[in-house]
Amino acid sequence: MEEIKAAKQRLKFYRDQLELDYQLEIRALEEAESRVLKRIESFDAKKKETADANGRSDATKDELLEINAGGNIIFARRSVLTQIEGSRLGAIFSGRWDNRLQRDNKGRIFLDVNATCFQAIVDYLNDRNISPPDHPPDPPSVDVENEEILARLLEIFGIHDIIMESQSKVTIDRNDWMVIRNWLKQEKSNGIMKLVYSSTLNGCSLATFQEKCRSIGPNIIIAKDAEGNIFGGYTSCSWWQTHADKAFLFALRGNYVVSPLKFDLKAGRQSHINTSSGPSFGSTGQYVNTDLRFNLNNSTFLFCIGANYEVPLMTNPFFTNGTYRNYSQLEVYEVLPSRGRADEKLFVFPQTALKITKFTPPINEAIQSRWQAMYNVDASQSNLEISFANEEEMIASFAAGENKDTVLLSLSGTDIAVKRSTLQFCEESTLARQFDDKIWKNQTGGKHTPIFKWTAKEV
Repeated sequence: MEEIKAAKQRLKFYRDQLELDYQLEIRALEEAESRVLKRIESFDAKKKETADANGRSDATKDELLEINAGGNIIFARRSVLTQIEGSRLGAIFSGRWDNRLQRDNKGRIFLDVNATCFQAIVDYLNDRNISPPDHPPDPPSVDVENEEILARLLEIFGIHDIIMESQSKVTIDRNDWMVIRNWLKQEKSNGIMKLVYSSTLNGCSLATFQEKCRSIGPNIIIAKDAEGNIFGGYTSCSWWQTHADKAFLFALRGNYVVSPLKFDLKAGRQSHINTSSGPSFGSTGQYVNTDLRFNLNNSTFLFCIGANYEVPLMTNPFFTNGTYRNYSQLEVYEVLPSRGRADEKLFVFPQTALKITKFTPPINEAIQSRWQAMYNVDASQSNLEISFANEEEMIASFAAGENKDTVLLSLSGTDIAVKRSTLQFCEESTLARQFDDKIWKNQTGGKHTPIFKWTAKEV
């Protein structure tokens, strides 16, 4: 009987310990969730306070907005323009800043932008608003002469990465783009990401890769293998230059990646080569000095990190054993120069939840999933707070102004609208002097005249 009694006591001890561990785990989780919820409530209060001071806190999603975009009148619902949370475009039309936005002489919101490009963005957002998440619409497109303007406008509005996410066939998500952005900022190479080659869209061919990537500058390669590992590398120069002073390799996620990994170039090394079979990251074309090589002739890749790139401790042998494997998708993005602020803060991406092993597998998985959901919401909230902190400065520099400074011009029969500050951008030019305060006032007799009739010769 004493043996049975001791066994029962031992069982009760471990059961009570398990129950205590569970209660402590759930309490810690609930406290973390409560902190995030309080941050969200405080953030919502700040947004309402801003709206009360600078716009409308009662702005509705269904409201139809009338926008003067460079002289073209465009109608769009507020819900369409604000659907990408945390974007600058969403901030402009959120209602928080309605009293600060520049307007034309008829009271319409005025944006000094290329009308064709803005219409393409609105059309894309309309399609995105009604498309299922797993079937996003094609990216906005314009004619060749407006492509760079469109790319700049997408960057200004803070929706470029969303477009990239929908374009990518490697199925990387917004958090992955944030990680890549952070790494590029660390290399002082953050900019607009332009897809120039996709093995899915363009075919897995060395000749096609060379044709598409021959003239590009800094670029990043992103690949995915059959096991779902997503990895690649960045180089600061064209693939037809011999060496790159800035480069890194990376792994975003997959079977061998617990959290995103970045492999930095070793001090004093230059790494960048273009072999007869495809792009490689290494000091020479020889096997022993190649850290990552892609063979586009047979859709294979080889990881053998260590010759030119730093290898963190406890790195999985997947990255060091030099075995050829098949990749299923490969994409190349050119990194174009950015016009963003030099001191722009890094994105915050979610912490990875620690593996739970104390309980039964289903409970372990459920608790770990709940922790990860909390971390995802916390990171998303941090990024919203970063975006909100920069809103007022962005509105002041891009979308604010007085309606008297909206100039309507009829240029050889084509009416356009533009900010007076745009016409004065080149300060010493004849054009700028035509619109300085003294001459502007004399020309209009002290009153705002909305349209100037200029001949083609005068233009």
